[in-house]
Amino acid sequence: MLLSATSHNFAAEPALLTRLLEGGADINADTGDRWGTPLQTLARTFKFSDEELAPFYDVLFARPELDVTTHSHKGRSITESAQAAGEARAGLLKRCLAHAQANTAPLESR
Repeated sequence: MLLSATSHNFAAEPALLTRLLEGGADINADTGDRWGTPLQTLARTFKFSDEELAPFYDVLFARPELDVTTHSHKGRSITESAQAAGEARAGLLKRCLAHAQANTAPLESR
């Protein structure tokens, strides 16, 4: 609900998102409806640029358990969704790729 809003207080709401995640909210929950995962919900709100969404992105990408590669019920991962959105989500795509690289253990250490 928080991330699907059509207006945001970008100064205050990231702290609320942090508290929700620290309280046990599932960062990778797939809602099973039109929104998908929390990060997909944000990415689908094209009213806001990646720069405007950066405070939310900062909270989400700081968490190593964020999954940017698994397909949601929508049929795409957030990385694939960002790639499909082109320039509108170029910043998000860059973050997804960096996050996947930083949080994927090499095969020999698994």
